[in-house]
Amino acid sequence: MFTSFVSDKMKDYSHLFFLDADIGIQPEDIVKLIEHDKPLIGAVFPKKVKPAGGEPVWNAGSVIEDCEDGTAKMGHIGAGCMCIRRDLALEIAKYAEDNKMMYVNNIEIPNEKPIDTYDVFRVGLINNIYAYEDYYFCHLVRNMGYDVYADYTINLKHVGSYVYEVDDEGKIRSDAELRNLQWRYPSFGAK
Repeated sequence: MFTSFVSDKMKDYSHLFFLDADIGIQPEDIVKLIEHDKPLIGAVFPKKVKPAGGEPVWNAGSVIEDCEDGTAKMGHIGAGCMCIRRDLALEIAKYAEDNKMMYVNNIEIPNEKPIDTYDVFRVGLINNIYAYEDYYFCHLVRNMGYDVYADYTINLKHVGSYVYEVDDEGKIRSDAELRNLQWRYPSFGAK
């Protein structure tokens, strides 16, 4: 997807937006992320775990700086909801070319030739910590001198065996808990 985005075929597109199929987002929040006009921004969501005490486990690194506009500079964010501005993508592509971060994607489609693919969403060790693709990408972006932002006013849902979301008190809540409350208290959630 990244390789296609930085090609001349897609030169009229301003942003590359990653959104995992198991993430619930409001359409206006997609627009909001684009309107922040940051080279790399996303929204964080709870991982699909139910920790003791109900505190969410976020899919992001630590907050580096609160920007007081509803965003924060982050160590990294997950690619489950990530928006990359075109100018940054093009700079990353050039960096990848200069540093031989490419491979031949030998797709096996008749009459199609192999594609030189940018390997910027790779996995590997960073400071002896195994970095997944999104963490690695954010590390690359930060090493290139850019900041990684998250809009913490956007409340995403993460769908798994349950729907994980954060309530108004900042506690993790799954739809199973809500169903349990509705079973015990039939008027709970009634409109």
